[in-house]
Amino acid sequence: MQASRYWRMDDFDGIELLRASGSRHRYARHSHEGYAIGVVEAGAHAFTARGATWTAVPGQIVVVNPDAAHDGHPAARDGSYSYRMLYVDADTVATAADAAAGRRVGLPSFAAAVVTDAPLAARLLQLHRGLELPEARLERDTLLLAILADLARRHGGGVPDDHRHDPARRDIAPALEYLREHFAEEIPLATLAELAGMDRFRLVRGFR
Repeated sequence: MQASRYWRMDDFDGIELLRASGSRHRYARHSHEGYAIGVVEAGAHAFTARGATWTAVPGQIVVVNPDAAHDGHPAARDGSYSYRMLYVDADTVATAADAAAGRRVGLPSFAAAVVTDAPLAARLLQLHRGLELPEARLERDTLLLAILADLARRHGGGVPDDHRHDPARRDIAPALEYLREHFAEEIPLATLAELAGMDRFRLVRGFR
């Protein structure tokens, strides 16, 4: 029996997750309203999108833009592959791109459906595995936002990286104080963002 799991993040609207192990499933052509972002753990994943055939292996990241028709299957005819996917609504990724740039840049468009970025792929895999566990909530939430911002900045159509005039750096004092007083507790990132009076992306950027 194929080991798989599909679930939603409790504290993040618009983010769904899928884990599939040893999958032999062949997906018919379809699309998603948001972004499909994933990593292969074992084997190879082949799919067609934007008139081209793509193959993703461990160390690479799959990024399918919203409403882009694509299919999916193991690269080997009789093979299987294991993979993890994040399905993220467009508004969340757009906010990540804005946070990476320090200004409004709009919705990023990823020219390549498979990008080679081994360090970022490793972080994404670490994040996805961690999202199956209930502990370390603040660390997981922070890593999620940082990965989305880095993905948009590095591969999302030339999103600039300009932190010179970011006021978030000056406004995180209330969040820092709360962390000092409640360091032994599981603290939601949303709580710190509310204390600082900013969204979660700007808060993470202020700490970085």
